Amino acid sequence: MESQPTKYQGPFYRAQLWILNSSQPEEKPREYYAKALELIGNNSDYDSQKKVALRYLAFYYLKKNEDATCLKYVDQLLKLDPKDAFALKLKSVLK
Repeated sequence: MESQPTKYQGPFYRAQLWILNSSQPEEKPREYYAKALELIGNNSDYDSQKKVALRYLAFYYLKKNEDATCLKYVDQLLKLDPKDAFALKLKSVLK
């Protein structure tokens, strides 16, 4: 098992806390999840955390009508898990 990414947990769990508070803007979780993905990098030990972050980012950009950016995250999700139902649904909607 590879060593743990440098402090990915901070931004990862901050994003989740921001999402729980519906009065908070969506921009902060986007920033936190993007940072968490950067810190995790290609470490496959944290694929489940990467999937959570990628799903949020894909949905975030879908809501912003930024289809190309959404698809970028969908493709990353499908690379991790080719059977991911959320990613497959988004991919079919955006075609």
